[in-house]
Amino acid sequence: MTKQADFDGISNQLWDTELRELRDLWTTYNYLYVEDSERAEKLWNPRWGGFFWSRVRGWMVSEIILTISRLTDPPEVGERRNLTLEALLDDPRLPDKLERKLRCVLKTSRKSVEKIRKHRNRVVAHRDERTALGQDPLPGLDVRQIRDVISGLEDVHRKHRGACMGSHVGEYGTHTHGGVESLFRRLEQSERASSIFAHANRSVDGKLRDWDRARRVFFPIGA
Repeated sequence: MTKQADFDGISNQLWDTELRELRDLWTTYNYLYVEDSERAEKLWNPRWGGFFWSRVRGWMVSEIILTISRLTDPPEVGERRNLTLEALLDDPRLPDKLERKLRCVLKTSRKSVEKIRKHRNRVVAHRDERTALGQDPLPGLDVRQIRDVISGLEDVHRKHRGACMGSHVGEYGTHTHGGVESLFRRLEQSERASSIFAHANRSVDGKLRDWDRARRVFFPIGA
């Protein structure tokens, strides 16, 4: 039987190792690849680390998919227990009415996560043959859908912590946003970067557009 202290430990671990990192990753992804198309084009410039930034984007998408999948896993698989948000709902300190409400939130989130988990099962964690050969393509992932799922998962954690532990965590993962923004500004304002941006020609732009279409196969999150 899970003890009270264990539920506190589960909550702390979910925040420290999953939710905070997920928010950091999602905030950074949006800053680099979603909010400003011109910013993304600069990052994808093949003469300015295009390969590096493509690898960064691929890693970020995979991590976002895996983390959301882990957080919405069933709390038990056979004799083993998973560290998931649903595990918090067994906390005996949780008021019955709030427990029912949070279970509904997780149930709704799990339905929204089904497409995300398909990417996890067929591309990220495993390599489905029919998907890889283009015979059974996966649907794209919507930015708004992922944003809503992450906010819903954070809300479940926040409400459990407030009701059962009498405390609240700070903002979920906002501490790295200034870091990535500062990094990009330094790159953008550097003399070398300015020279590259100024001399980018039509042929380079055409290659970027072609690559933008191709990369959607591997980086499925679209606005």
